[in-house]
Amino acid sequence: MMLCLIAGILFLASSAVSADPRYAYEFPWQPSSKVVANMLHQAGIDSPPAIPTSKEIRIEDATMVLESGVYDTVYIAADQIVHFKFVEITHSLVVEPGAYLLPDSKESLIWVHTTGATIRIGAPGGEFVQILGDGSWKKNIHFAINVAWGASAIMRNVLVAGVQLGMEVATERGDRDNPSSLDAVNLYLTNNMQGLRVLGASNVEVLQAAIWDNTDLAVYVSDGSKNHDDAVRFQATESWIKGKSEFSLTVPSSSVVFDQCNLDEEFVEWLYSQPDDLGLQRVTVLENRPITGVVQTWPRPGKILLSMADFTGNGGVGVEDAELFSQAFGSSRDSIPFGTLYDMNNDGIVNLPDMLDLAYAFAGITRSEPITVLATSPNMPEFLSVITRYPAIVSAAKADAGFGPIVQAYLDIQTAVAAIGGEVPGGFTLSQNYPNPFNPETTIRFSLPQEASVSLAVYNTAGQVVARLVDEALPSGNYNVQWDGRMESGQLAASGMYFYRLTAEGYTQTHRMLLVR
Repeated sequence: MMLCLIAGILFLASSAVSADPRYAYEFPWQPSSKVVANMLHQAGIDSPPAIPTSKEIRIEDATMVLESGVYDTVYIAADQIVHFKFVEITHSLVVEPGAYLLPDSKESLIWVHTTGATIRIGAPGGEFVQILGDGSWKKNIHFAINVAWGASAIMRNVLVAGVQLGMEVATERGDRDNPSSLDAVNLYLTNNMQGLRVLGASNVEVLQAAIWDNTDLAVYVSDGSKNHDDAVRFQATESWIKGKSEFSLTVPSSSVVFDQCNLDEEFVEWLYSQPDDLGLQRVTVLENRPITGVVQTWPRPGKILLSMADFTGNGGVGVEDAELFSQAFGSSRDSIPFGTLYDMNNDGIVNLPDMLDLAYAFAGITRSEPITVLATSPNMPEFLSVITRYPAIVSAAKADAGFGPIVQAYLDIQTAVAAIGGEVPGGFTLSQNYPNPFNPETTIRFSLPQEASVSLAVYNTAGQVVARLVDEALPSGNYNVQWDGRMESGQLAASGMYFYRLTAEGYTQTHRMLLVR
């Protein structure tokens, strides 16, 4: 009775998926009910979670066409439908969640190559990016994504179906110092001729991938030639891999690992029955098991959330990203028709709003936080040290009420720092505190051209003394004084606006500062 019920369920589920529209895909016989899925699992039938595909997409629906040619940077926004031909990209490809990419029926490929080139497709928790072919690969070159010659790719929630080769990661033979790489979570390669091909000194790591129902090969991994030390590294974790796999491993340091994956038992038996001289001892199955109730966790240990400001594609936002952005500041990059890597809000120019997005990412703070919180980040001095070397950025920032005071305070503090330990100052000065706003402490710098009785005090908006920082005679020179945000009583001062005043030999100067708790 149970077997009959299961057979009936399979028939109904498969028949529910009618002849697919030209560019639409859904996993066959995948039940939407968890109860049914558990019943099938008990009968030894498992498949990856289905991907909802309610839209029927056709070439005629395309909102953008990528003609054959060489591009520096390509940016594809969410929900765009892109028809692409034979496209070479030498710098960067960025595809937002929810976009559709449709290969041309004659000859198509998105080939991202050149050492340092980057690919970022999708995002954690975002809608699937769907690359959907029409099955014409039987007669034509019909690839999807090729990561080559030292390029690196980060993919989150990506489906490739109906093409000749779903994904290829390849490194030029003998170039082990510039490996190509792929780091993917929820990468679905299905209903293609081949699923995933990894060649040469390449590094591939996939988590919860589904390489499923491809007509020829599911996975092909080769380290190239025994004449080169091109170690290939491939690891699949908690993934569904069904179909034929092939390996050509001649380099001793190459490795292929399947960790807690759902693999064909026949494949596992074949693997461990082969002679050692084929190099298959470098293919390891740590645990082969059905996968049920997988709960995605993010970020993975040692991984950093994907950021649009990670221009280098190294998993973090740092000084090199700030340098790249600063060099592009003010550029409209007219030669790139579909947006630019550094124009993060896609308004046609790399400007101050993009810089603010970069600053928040650099500081590790969400964009929803007020700019006063950004200013207190301990990462801001390092970020400001880069961008203030570019006059166009300084000019634009100073004109902005939000970011201007942060930049000005940093420049003032750097001027004072440069004078410390140098010649006797030419006059009395009181610099803007830094950081400002601040939490929990800030630095105030002042200069004395001669010995003087000095008073430096902090006042609240009512004119009451909050803290006396200096009250003594000092010789000429440059001074740094820290205020830790505490009142004279030792209690923490409340958030708000404060004033600090320097008085010395008839010189008086006052500045404002903002404490943010």
